[in-house]
Amino acid sequence: MSKDIKMKNGNIAGALKEIADKSVLNKTPRDNNMVRITLKSLGRIFKSEGTTLEEALGKIKISGGAKAVAVLTVERDGVKKDKIINGRHAQQLFGNLSNTSKELGLKWARDVFGDL
Repeated sequence: MSKDIKMKNGNIAGALKEIADKSVLNKTPRDNNMVRITLKSLGRIFKSEGTTLEEALGKIKISGGAKAVAVLTVERDGVKKDKIINGRHAQQLFGNLSNTSKELGLKWARDVFGDL
């Protein structure tokens, strides 16, 4: 048994739990590589996160579309990038449009935020 693990009152279960807590296998990886998105539009704030930019953008649903100017903030690995987007791009990304329009919006977003 390791020297830094001390059994308290002969409690083997407590010692094993302490070993398991210090184990490398039980540590969850930090979610620094997650993409966090914040959209501010007309006083409303929408937040989402995902493993990719497309996944995080797809999680934001705005009923009735998003035809107004908005501020889109994308953060990954502690690097944050803000962009003021016009109504057309907001509608393509978050509105109720065809899949072709959504793909055009995602292409624009990848071009703008691709370096994150």
